[in-house]
Amino acid sequence: MPKNINIFTKIKFQAVLWLFFYLLIFSICFNSTASYLDPDFGWHLKMGQEIINTGAVPHINTINYTLAGARWVDHEWLSEALMYKAYTVTGYQGIEIILSLLIVLILFLLNRFIKKQSETSIYSDYLIMALEIFALIAALPSFGIRLQEIGLLFFLLLILIIKNYEKNKNYKILWFLLPLLYLWSNLHGTFLIAFFVCGIFIGVKIVELILHKKIPEKYLDYTNILTGKQISIFFVFALAAGLTTLLTPYGGELYSFLFTYSNTYYMTVIAEWWPQWFFPYSYAQLLFISFTLSIICLNIYLALKKSKKIDLLDLALILIFSAMALKSRRHTQLLVIISLPIIFVFIKDFLDLNNLKPQVVEKKSLYKLGGKIFIIIILILISAGKLADSNSVKNPFQDFCGSYPCAAIKFIQDNPQYNSYKLYNNYAWGGFLIWTYPTRQLFIDGRMPQANYENYSLLEEYKSFYDKDAIKISSKINKHDIKLFMLDNSDNKMKLSWLEKYFFMIDENKVNEKKDELKDYLNTSAEWKIIYQDKLSVIYAKNN
Repeated sequence: MPKNINIFTKIKFQAVLWLFFYLLIFSICFNSTASYLDPDFGWHLKMGQEIINTGAVPHINTINYTLAGARWVDHEWLSEALMYKAYTVTGYQGIEIILSLLIVLILFLLNRFIKKQSETSIYSDYLIMALEIFALIAALPSFGIRLQEIGLLFFLLLILIIKNYEKNKNYKILWFLLPLLYLWSNLHGTFLIAFFVCGIFIGVKIVELILHKKIPEKYLDYTNILTGKQISIFFVFALAAGLTTLLTPYGGELYSFLFTYSNTYYMTVIAEWWPQWFFPYSYAQLLFISFTLSIICLNIYLALKKSKKIDLLDLALILIFSAMALKSRRHTQLLVIISLPIIFVFIKDFLDLNNLKPQVVEKKSLYKLGGKIFIIIILILISAGKLADSNSVKNPFQDFCGSYPCAAIKFIQDNPQYNSYKLYNNYAWGGFLIWTYPTRQLFIDGRMPQANYENYSLLEEYKSFYDKDAIKISSKINKHDIKLFMLDNSDNKMKLSWLEKYFFMIDENKVNEKKDELKDYLNTSAEWKIIYQDKLSVIYAKNN
């Protein structure tokens, strides 16, 4: 064998394989991130700028005239400050790279956890990669320039701490809960999920103690059962960690604001919060949830046949987070973190991958090396293609003007006679307007659609303008003294697939049938006139 080939064979193939797999993950995330501008990016950036410049977190709402003077809590204040700092140093592309690498880090930590659970081989590595690509495709709609990705990292760290304590029973690992919860509560409001997960853990462990005396081990896995004392220790640490969240700049006010999310109207209006049964369907997410539940059902079946035991904690977590993912698409990413290790262990044991032997005897090391090089080249080519296909964005507030009303904003800025007019803006453009037109007060934006407004939420007040009754629309306009409307004027029709048309029997004409009662009212009212319009937006002004 040539000497140079012998050198290559000494390189650990699995390490190189994982390296290029992570490159593939990065390229997929970067490509997705660069394809659109998140509606909330503008207001995140503006809040970060104010926090950095003033050295204080915001308390009073000065952006919405509908909530002028009201107190509000920016539960993402630290993330926004870091984002703004990164934006000034690295630009928008730098943030794209950072958040794409964050997903890579999450999968790296998840892989380390999976590999520590049981012995792995090259075949099980291929299984992990296949499952993670599947999961990534399902969770991809929730990724991008999204601060919730930071919350996802902390969610994974929480699960790792809990799983470590469950297995090793060493309370020292629980000390990490305190800085974890404190930092998380300053970075993103998803820290509330930590209390939920800790509650599930405590509840399941108490149930295990009770069932251990009644249901034999041939059905349930009691390997990681905890004593009453060990459960109490966990409870004390979880409570102490929860108390650290009161040390944030907002103190107890943090919870008073987050509890406004009890009004769930936003889940029926904002697409990322939609349940899975709302059209258009997220097929990748539905497939992943179905696959996960199928594995659990098979696990239960085998347990009843006494050939495999059920882990109660894993069962509870998967069932609860599957229900959450069905109820809200945004939670699919949480289900991915919970389910991947469980799915991997089940499939690996079911297929007995560690004992799988190649069917073909390799006669020459050169052939084996050629196969490895082929796999690496495939990963490189796919990654390079994804990166080359990415939309290179330097200034998102100019480069995404095809999706946001840049020309309409410029028109209003160039016509100062409208400066004093109260503006009713499209909800999806609120965050963009906050950054590009900071001197203009808005009706609504993405910071607090669920905020209390009179007897319901601000988002419900916003939607009340779209009423069939013209008198009610007129009454709402007069109530807020609105003299300017900036509305969506696009006509993007949805193209249905063959499956949707002929299998699900969905009527394409009905799906694309747009009813805009507000625009109909403004178009027919003598009190209003169009002062600007293009393919994306239209501006109405009230006649003097």
